[in-house]
Amino acid sequence: MARKQHRKTTRPASVRCRDLIPLDTAKIKKRLLAAYRRKKKSFEKLEGQLRQYNERDTAEYQKYLAQRFGQEMSRQRELQEKIHLTESRIQLIFHMADEKGMSRARYCYHLKSKVTDELDFWGVLAQEYQEFIEEMRREEETWQSDDDDDDFEVDENFDDDDDFDVDDLGDFENILDDIFDDDDPLKDIFHGLNDLFGSKPSSDKNEGGELKRLYRELCLRYHPDRIGEHDSRHKYLWISIQEAYQEKDVERLRSIHTGIELELNPESPAISCSCLADIISDLEFSATDLKSDLRRLKKSPVWGFATQKSSTRQKLEQEIRQSFQNELYQMEQYLKRNEKDLQHLMNQYKSKASKKKFAQAEQFPSDKIQNEFNF
Repeated sequence: MARKQHRKTTRPASVRCRDLIPLDTAKIKKRLLAAYRRKKKSFEKLEGQLRQYNERDTAEYQKYLAQRFGQEMSRQRELQEKIHLTESRIQLIFHMADEKGMSRARYCYHLKSKVTDELDFWGVLAQEYQEFIEEMRREEETWQSDDDDDDFEVDENFDDDDDFDVDDLGDFENILDDIFDDDDPLKDIFHGLNDLFGSKPSSDKNEGGELKRLYRELCLRYHPDRIGEHDSRHKYLWISIQEAYQEKDVERLRSIHTGIELELNPESPAISCSCLADIISDLEFSATDLKSDLRRLKKSPVWGFATQKSSTRQKLEQEIRQSFQNELYQMEQYLKRNEKDLQHLMNQYKSKASKKKFAQAEQFPSDKIQNEFNF
């Protein structure tokens, strides 16, 4: 059976055409208020499950791991640090060898030749890297100073008044009257193009002002400095406010603001049916997104850990122990492979003198060869 692919949910586009929204009649508003209460109750239930997971299950699971598998966790952190150290050293050798124009093995031999009693191999590598950084910084300062010297001088005779200004052409309508006759069909065509692509009053400035106003009101009401530390509900609300403001989503901020007003006074005449429809749509999207997160969390061993039975925990303990053993074994093997690669790099290159000496040791002595042929 083909596996069903997961489709990422996206927030639905807000309705721009208000003519499609029902009229603000008492009957329609009552029906929308009932739908809002149902969606709100369902969403709060989902939020409660997520809060249970974050505040109880996760805390209990972390405490359980620290008590039962503290030694394994310490060993895991130790191996992670060693792996990170070997990986960074290998990458640094590769980078510096490329910058020096050497093979990696020869660069390691170059580093070994600089080792002293006070400075080991890795100390020499760190010193060369620091010298390389300083050299790059000096070169960058030199380039910047050269660029400053090469800046062109501004022509003092240049006059801004000579710039071409579109406004000097006058009104577009007058221009068309001067160019075309009244019965010329091209005049109508240019009129249509001006209506289609010409400058039109934009509402971006008004929306920007409303965005700032709504954001300021919500911050004054829900900022942590005013109401103290957020619980899970207020934390989610605060994150939604910040996301809507960063994305400049006026509709979403308006829906959040209206939803808060609904909590205070559901029967307020200032809340229109179109606002209620937007809030319901936003609640449906948030609930769908939250359900997707909960389905993923329910597959983890942390879900429901605070209320698990002892028999279930014993079985889980065996699985976790086996998982730790497998992971530690893989990390140890990976660390050994990195250390072996480093050792191979350090011992791979041989100088010409050592190669000649090694070749002479491999040859047979001449007298021994002569004795072999004396019959």
